[in-house]
Amino acid sequence: MLKQEYDIIVVGAGPAGTVAARFAAMQGVDVLVLEKDRDVGYPVRCAEAISKRNLIPFIEPNDRFIAAKINKYVFISPNGEEVKLEFNEVNGYVLERRIFDYELGRLASEAGAQIQTRVYVNGLILEGEKVCGVKAEYQGKQIEIKSKIVIGADGVESRVGRWAGIETHIDYRDMESCFQVTAANLDNVDSSTLYFYLGTNYAPGGYFWVFPKGE
Repeated sequence: MLKQEYDIIVVGAGPAGTVAARFAAMQGVDVLVLEKDRDVGYPVRCAEAISKRNLIPFIEPNDRFIAAKINKYVFISPNGEEVKLEFNEVNGYVLERRIFDYELGRLASEAGAQIQTRVYVNGLILEGEKVCGVKAEYQGKQIEIKSKIVIGADGVESRVGRWAGIETHIDYRDMESCFQVTAANLDNVDSSTLYFYLGTNYAPGGYFWVFPKGE
């Protein structure tokens, strides 16, 4: 059940939101995480690769959410030449993001944070220029929940940030479209290697990648 007031409200139950909620809850404060989708970790909006260095501070690697352990990187130039980087030990992972995000949510909940899905945050409670909570739609009703702090973990063009007066808009010229395919039985793909194809013949304005998820 949602209360009328919390110390901290986090909008968005992606990795940033649930990690922030966990660390806050570990300090003994009352934390609420609001997620508009039905489940934490769905839909997946990521190619699912991460370096070991960026993972370790937040969660211990676990085979439950690790699809592949990476120690090699291959960069393919437009003319087909390859540059290969190889390390003696694992220094990256390809994740199962749905399981990974769920695990981060579980850790936040165990730390004492309350996570509520299917809540659509549609505004902030403002007293002058001070943010004092959120407005949201929940179970067909418009509600207000107060808090001392609101954390906008709702994505790169955060609406929470915009409502608070922060410029979060990204010019379309700074964006590129992305197309992702899940495939099986690819030839000449090593499960411990990430592949990056560079050049406009592969992906105008960006790059083409192959991230293996096990054998």
